[in-house]
Amino acid sequence: MEPILQLSLVFVGKDGVWVFFHEAKDFVVLIPRRYMKKRELRERMLELREGMLHSEVAAMSKTIHTYLQSLPSFRNAKNIFLYASTRNEVETDDIIVNLLQAGKGVAIPVVNKGTKEIVFSFIESLDELMPSTYGIREPLPNSLRPVALDSVDLIIIPGVAFDMRGYRLGYGGGYYDRFLEKLPEGVHKMGLAFDFQVLEALPVEEHDLKVDTIITEERIIKVE
Repeated sequence: MEPILQLSLVFVGKDGVWVFFHEAKDFVVLIPRRYMKKRELRERMLELREGMLHSEVAAMSKTIHTYLQSLPSFRNAKNIFLYASTRNEVETDDIIVNLLQAGKGVAIPVVNKGTKEIVFSFIESLDELMPSTYGIREPLPNSLRPVALDSVDLIIIPGVAFDMRGYRLGYGGGYYDRFLEKLPEGVHKMGLAFDFQVLEALPVEEHDLKVDTIITEERIIKVE
């Protein structure tokens, strides 16, 4: 059964995270400030995102793609590290196809659960991807083409939430944090998210790294 109310807006207030829905006259959900620790915030933000209708995800993703294509940092990049979307993330299949058709290098992450690290592998087609670690689509083992870090121009990163300072709340494994630490200086880091996923300030730790740009269906946020 589809949800009766469709998610519209989230913002951080003095009491916690207020969640608005279409066709609702009042506040529907309050995530109290006591839940602002990463684990609890992650769980609740995932619940909200996974409750979105597929039609909403598709429409908002299309708008985000349009904003993305307007940016010189995207248009001028030759080799792009990019995630394969899952679980109502901003959809990336069309981005991947368009980049491949334009002759760009597209690399998709491969998770190593043993070392808790990710490496990126070039792909030539979406057909090379299949569900693997954590149910995330990855290049097939016989299609791996590891990419040297010094060849990347742009990395596009998924997230459970972002904040206005550029900090990212991930899925809790620390894979991207460890990977981003290894990137050469100057590689542009970009996050894709639905606007309700962008909060004023996330709880952060010393090892957390920022993205340079966040794109939602409502705006392009260039982090200072």
